[in-house]
Amino acid sequence: MKTKTFIREFYVLTEEGHAVWHHALSDTDYVLRDYSKFKDDPTFTIEIQTSYDDGADWVEIYPNDEGISDFPKYVQKQIYKVLKGIQEVKSKEVA
Repeated sequence: MKTKTFIREFYVLTEEGHAVWHHALSDTDYVLRDYSKFKDDPTFTIEIQTSYDDGADWVEIYPNDEGISDFPKYVQKQIYKVLKGIQEVKSKEVA
């Protein structure tokens, strides 16, 4: 059984580059910077990491939605801010 949650953050990773970044939920600009830099890497993933006193859980939010609606509203707000930013980057590429 999980004990008290002590942190939620963006967990950004790419297997090809063997790289992992942790960003506070308020640091959406950093997440978008990572997306812009690694968007061509097919292994690029954005997750929400929830750390507990006795471990952690991860939920993928990009490229697949594995449960955004399960998060509290304040977390969803930051997730949707990132996803909107990704859509804006993609729109500029098409234009």
